[in-house]
Amino acid sequence: MRDKNYSLNTDAGPQLIGADNVWLGNAPASGMALGEGMVIATIDTGTNFDHPSFADVGDDGYDHVNPLGSGNYLGVCDATNTDQYIADYTCNDKLIGGYDFIHDLVPDDGSFDIPGPEDESGHGSHTASTSGGNKVTGDFVGITGIQMSGVAPHATNIIFDVCFNSVQPGGCAGA
Repeated sequence: MRDKNYSLNTDAGPQLIGADNVWLGNAPASGMALGEGMVIATIDTGTNFDHPSFADVGDDGYDHVNPLGSGNYLGVCDATNTDQYIADYTCNDKLIGGYDFIHDLVPDDGSFDIPGPEDESGHGSHTASTSGGNKVTGDFVGITGIQMSGVAPHATNIIFDVCFNSVQPGGCAGA
């Protein structure tokens, strides 16, 4: 079967995926209110590791617990992983790991992608924060005190950069 490239698209939020109960904190029987105890893997263009949506403590005061144990991280944040570790990436109890499957952590020439799972287009950050971004309060588009969050703001995140930006608008290989 031939491989296919998929376009980067966004869509409706919690209602589309039936996540209203998680959003409202009325968790299913598993007890995962607001995503607490869940790990979300986002397969997209990477993410911006320094964004408030991925801070250890959200604006609601929730302090995330790393399910791998404090100080244990994956991919570019795991200093023992000599194949992927990049000291510039800082993980925390909210964002517990990141992987780059586009460049194998070696920059290519002429591309918009950089080594590591940093998001150059914003699409992956949007997707990851929509599913599992912290509760954040800030000033947006000239309006003070706007509150926003992902569907499961108390979940932890692992980021996978599998989409490229070298050909606009970018895409994700099916393989």
